[in-house]
Amino acid sequence: MDLSLTSLQQDIVRALAYFDVFLYPLTKEQVYAYLPRNSVPIQQLENDLKDLVCAGLLKENAGCYFFADRSSAVAATRQEDERRAATMLKRAFWISLFLKQ
Repeated sequence: MDLSLTSLQQDIVRALAYFDVFLYPLTKEQVYAYLPRNSVPIQQLENDLKDLVCAGLLKENAGCYFFADRSSAVAATRQEDERRAATMLKRAFWISLFLKQ
């Protein structure tokens, strides 16, 4: 399959590739933030993400984008990790107040 990517699509793939090392899928807002140049309209980014999903290079689950060779469970894992981190941050805040006293 010959898949020629636009420069924006290449930038999207690069951003996702970096976070793929950590098994961390990105939302479209995060992809936009990590583009080397985010002067493109968000609508263009959305269109290119859809094109990459249709081409079979990416998958989307729960608003997160990741490479097609990854299991869709990676998005659920990310959400669970974020929930756990929020709980730990609350606990750390209260512990820091206690230690401050």
